[in-house]
Amino acid sequence: MKKTILILLTGFILFAFAGCEGDTDNTPDVREPVITSVSADKTMLDLAEGETSVTLNGSALSADGSPIKSYAWKVVSPPALPEGAAIDNTVGGLVANVTGLNVAGTYKFELEVTGSNDVKATSDIVEVVVLADLREPVISSKGATPSSITVPATTSIELNCSAISADGSAIKSVLWSVESAPAGASPVIANASLAATGVTGMTVAGEYKFKLVVTGNNNVTKTEYVTVNAGLYAEVEFVELADSFPATTINFTPTNMPASITYKLIDSRDPQNSWDSTEWDSREVSTGQITAANYYATGGSTTFTQTFYLNGVRFTGVNSERTVTINVTTLGGLRFATLSENTVAVTLQYQP
Repeated sequence: MKKTILILLTGFILFAFAGCEGDTDNTPDVREPVITSVSADKTMLDLAEGETSVTLNGSALSADGSPIKSYAWKVVSPPALPEGAAIDNTVGGLVANVTGLNVAGTYKFELEVTGSNDVKATSDIVEVVVLADLREPVISSKGATPSSITVPATTSIELNCSAISADGSAIKSVLWSVESAPAGASPVIANASLAATGVTGMTVAGEYKFKLVVTGNNNVTKTEYVTVNAGLYAEVEFVELADSFPATTINFTPTNMPASITYKLIDSRDPQNSWDSTEWDSREVSTGQITAANYYATGGSTTFTQTFYLNGVRFTGVNSERTVTINVTTLGGLRFATLSENTVAVTLQYQP
């Protein structure tokens, strides 16, 4: 409590003063902390050189000269940080690491500090300029029409895509190419630089893979693929088999066989004796032919099995093989053959 003391000096001056007994000044300290400097280790980032991060530094003290109680670096919009970017304020020492600056623009940062008296202060702006945009273009759709075909009835498709640059502007370019195709196929892209373009020459069954490269207005590219499966439908005609021998050659050679199909002829009576066909357009005349007198000196029967292959892969399903049994009989030294099956056509179907 306060009290007043009077001192009386006779004939001189009277002094009086007031004081506090057991008390101090309770006026709150509202002084702001002092930020002496703020900076960035880089003021310009070149994304073309892979620079996407920056370190922010600050220096400050509380008003009473003690260390800062807490701090936080913040971005001042616009622009806001790109998607996936982050500010790490846990480094300490008024330092923050900013990562993921992959979009062109001028980014503004400020440092907020809290002094020991819980009073806050905000720094001047620190600017960091990002020179380029490394975001990939956005491919919203891609495909082929139709998405699958059956050869030889259909041998062409149309490729198509829709895309924009990362900033929403038009893309710079599109490029289509043939990534892979079945052996013997020669697909041709009408105009590889169009978003929608035709493809012809898909004459062989199997898988066709097309490569799509889209370039955004920042010269960053994105690559994706479109796959088209080509099934096969073919009616393979066979020369009608002879109904007797040895005078006649038995011909197992099919006609109308697509280029992608080959077949193997196996004689069950002599498994070592087999004939492999070549491609249809270069097939030898003798392929699939045998002269019965060369192999059957006695009676009995034998079975010929023709197994079909597409691009070297065996067909599966009920139409993948054709079996013909020939019965051999002997009469007066002559040998005759009758066919237990004389089918002259078979249908082959393939679906990837």
